[in-house]
Amino acid sequence: MKQITIIFASLFMFALNASAHNFKKVNGIGIVVEKNERHGIFVKDIVPNSPAAIDGTIEKGDFVLSVKTSNKSDWKATNGLAVEEVIGLIRGNIDTQVGIKLYKPTDHSQPEVFLNRVFSLVTPSIIFLLVSE
Repeated sequence: MKQITIIFASLFMFALNASAHNFKKVNGIGIVVEKNERHGIFVKDIVPNSPAAIDGTIEKGDFVLSVKTSNKSDWKATNGLAVEEVIGLIRGNIDTQVGIKLYKPTDHSQPEVFLNRVFSLVTPSIIFLLVSE
């Protein structure tokens, strides 16, 4: 983790000096989702070194069946939601937990995973993750 933090520190100075309109602040777990009109919301990609990548439960091609935005909330089914709505459910305050109920087409299982959200700066070509030790 220290190496990632040191790399981030040097890249963060670049981010601070870059034009602010090129960066988007997001809090999430490090997954990229898209909507397949026939089958629903699926995981298109996983950001390296993100909570989702480190945990390993979520894989490319998994379907997001429902999201639990906090420990006190109910599961919200993604069926019929726009991809932007699902992204809004997954994102949230830093260091808060989000639950994702998946469907894995490889073995037809439906695991639930709970991950802590982190802060990221995203550009079209660069992703910076804040990793706490």
